[in-house]
Amino acid sequence: MTNERYNLIERTPKELQCAIAACPAIYEGLREMTPKELLCIIGGCPSSYEAKSPEGNGVYLIVGRVVNPTEAGLESKVGEGETLIEVPRALIDKMEK
Repeated sequence: MTNERYNLIERTPKELQCAIAACPAIYEGLREMTPKELLCIIGGCPSSYEAKSPEGNGVYLIVGRVVNPTEAGLESKVGEGETLIEVPRALIDKMEK
């Protein structure tokens, strides 16, 4: 898998790649920022990554649970093309530097 938007290139050997999120993978251009105590082997875990946007700016990519903005009272804050996600506080507070 290659994603030009975030300059990500998958380096996982073809024979180890799988279609589900539970497989280990290696990416170039992406740095794991998830605190050690929140890491897990299978998918479905909140996680955070550091990457570069197409404009060359540093960005964080965060995996979390989608939250309905109306249920959180934030419908006016979530704009077109945005998604509200929920992650444990520790994911951000203890992010690996």
